Amino acid sequence: RPTHSHDGSSYVEVMRVRRFALCLALSTWSASGYWQHAAPADVCQGHEGFGSVRVKGIQRPYKLYIPWHLQPDERIPLWLILPGTGETAAWFLRYSGLDEFAKEKRFAYIAFEPYKAGPSAPRIFNLQSGVLPDPNGIDDLAYVREVLKGVLKLHCLDLQHVHCAGFSNGGRYCVYLASELSQVIASISVVGALRYPSENHAVRAMPVLAFHGTKDKVNPWMGRGEPYWTMSVLDAFASWGRFNGCTNTSDLKWRYFGPDIRGITLSTGCRDAADVELVSIVGGVHAWPGCNAELASGQLRSCNQEIDANELSWAFFSRHPLPLPIPAPAEAPTAKPVSPTPAVRPTSAAQAPRATVHATSAVVVEPTKRPQQDDATVKILQRQKE
Repeated sequence: RPTHSHDGSSYVEVMRVRRFALCLALSTWSASGYWQHAAPADVCQGHEGFGSVRVKGIQRPYKLYIPWHLQPDERIPLWLILPGTGETAAWFLRYSGLDEFAKEKRFAYIAFEPYKAGPSAPRIFNLQSGVLPDPNGIDDLAYVREVLKGVLKLHCLDLQHVHCAGFSNGGRYCVYLASELSQVIASISVVGALRYPSENHAVRAMPVLAFHGTKDKVNPWMGRGEPYWTMSVLDAFASWGRFNGCTNTSDLKWRYFGPDIRGITLSTGCRDAADVELVSIVGGVHAWPGCNAELASGQLRSCNQEIDANELSWAFFSRHPLPLPIPAPAEAPTAKPVSPTPAVRPTSAAQAPRATVHATSAVVVEPTKRPQQDDATVKILQRQKE
């Protein structure tokens, strides 16, 4: 942990000011909601259980986990975990393996529960095309804000390491949160869910990691799916890169880590080192890489076991903290939709060219400004391949 920020302020001073600013901002959110099960003072001594908040007259559950036996001055990352359509928080934690992974890596998490509007309705986060909520639907943003309003007060959390990991509909909601809560969320990792918001309100560049199977029938690689899924995965990838100010969006090459695993990264020139990384699973379907297939049915069982989305997300999150200081909204990049360059394609998964790549790149071919960090990701992928 650094002892001083780039402007010479002590780390403790910076984080104290940041925690106060976050609490002040969060206190203005969701006036109609309330923190029903307020986190007790000893939560930072270890906690695992379900709580709930009441938002606009609706009770919304969530699961909070804090590792046990933290040191008094220890600060740990917080992951926001969002399941896919039809999934409960408890089931998704077991299916993805994130429940045990959090204990192994010692990070905290909030697992949010998609809303079920009625007996025959699916559990789902409220999103339509363009990564925008239905204004007449459930207010999931108020739900997330209300939970964070209580949890982010915990002194054991590292507020520079609040990240969002989501699958399918939950992954798309991570994209929405990246747009709406960019002063809180440091980076995101999504599986089967990469989109670019039609109205991007992020006030800073946002690091993005995405996993996607080329045979995904729910959210097709080439786009042209449901109304919320018209843009191709590569177009969404390029749009995030251009929003982040990356300059290599028109010169992309794949790096192969095995017969079915390849990766590509936008890293050159990105503001605040906000890389955009895409891991493609050739022939992969709509499933979480490295999942517990015994808990799943249908194509969710067909998750690729050559790589582990949890490990790669951990590595990505670890090297992408929230930058300090946070820019004011007036300094934000344009929120207009980004038109991706045509040169970003191959237009199909099978047409992606093989390439000679730099040994120090992450899942990348372009030279990176952080070779040691990116090399760590390469080693993880290579170890998983073995």
